[in-house]
Amino acid sequence: MPAGAGRPYDTTNQGCARKPDWEARMPGDNIEVAQKCGVCGTEVGTLSVKKENLMLTSSHTVWCPRCEANTPEVRDIAGRATALETELASLPMSSEG
Repeated sequence: MPAGAGRPYDTTNQGCARKPDWEARMPGDNIEVAQKCGVCGTEVGTLSVKKENLMLTSSHTVWCPRCEANTPEVRDIAGRATALETELASLPMSSEG
């Protein structure tokens, strides 16, 4: 009997090379991406992308309700700007004067 036979997922890659469906759908593998208007910066939507499929560059256009036009899409990790602001606010102020 070959190594890994009878197991649903063989970590040695000697048996089944495909991960089970439950492992492929684990929630920790997805990242929320914010879609923003390339002209005014308004967030127009979000989408969930698997880590291995993540691409922040885009040549698509999105409808911006503020500009009332199709504008170039800008993608960013959702919550990144807020996390940066929180981190900066938690740092001690400089004593230079």
